Amino acid sequence: MPNFNERRGPIEGAWRQIGQRYGDATEHTPRPDGVELIKLVTHGRSVWTLTQNGKIVTAMGGSCKLDKNSYSETVEFAHEGGATEQFIGKTYNFTWNTEGDLSRTLGTMKVKGREQTFSQKWERCK
Repeated sequence: MPNFNERRGPIEGAWRQIGQRYGDATEHTPRPDGVELIKLVTHGRSVWTLTQNGKIVTAMGGSCKLDKNSYSETVEFAHEGGATEQFIGKTYNFTWNTEGDLSRTLGTMKVKGREQTFSQKWERCK
């Protein structure tokens, strides 16, 4: 049985997104007031939830793997009827850099048939 109190790597734990940048944007923008994106990463599994005013708007998750700075997620489940359903069964590869309780993910993913680059800033939940 795994020891769930033991952090096994630098990305293990709960993360709150504090900024995002998509496409050609040059600056990271925060989520609007009342909107929160939380990502949980533990023991090769990940799940994230997007909430607005305390209610889940959408969510998805599955398996994940970190090899140095290379991070991959395979989406195994998603919020029914939401935009995230299109990601089920797909694997996405990112770069994940962590310094203490701050981290950043960089990558490209196909959304509705179009390649989209992104950068996300995260802080560890405490």
